[in-house]
Amino acid sequence: MLLQQLGYRVLRVQSADAALQLLESGEAVDLVFTDIIMPGEVDGIVLARRVQEEYPDIGVLLTSGYAKAANARESGFPILRKPYQISTLAHAIRGALDTEPTRLLTRSGGRK
Repeated sequence: MLLQQLGYRVLRVQSADAALQLLESGEAVDLVFTDIIMPGEVDGIVLARRVQEEYPDIGVLLTSGYAKAANARESGFPILRKPYQISTLAHAIRGALDTEPTRLLTRSGGRK
């Protein structure tokens, strides 16, 4: 809801695999915003690396409420610690993008 309040069009998926399938379909996405901790075999950092490798023009922003996960700075991706305010989210998104975004892809289910 915060992303929509900021004016972004949000595409939600349930897993990293679903996110990759959506990207493979050719859907236009400017930023993948995902939690580090995810259900299934692929976590947010692995998803971020796949996106960076296969879709280098798509930005990535990670988030987590867990201290260990949020300390995963060695991933090389920006990490937004939960809980956060809408202004902090807006700043992090702008920092993860080079151009004005039109659509964001998020994994639904967690609080954002």
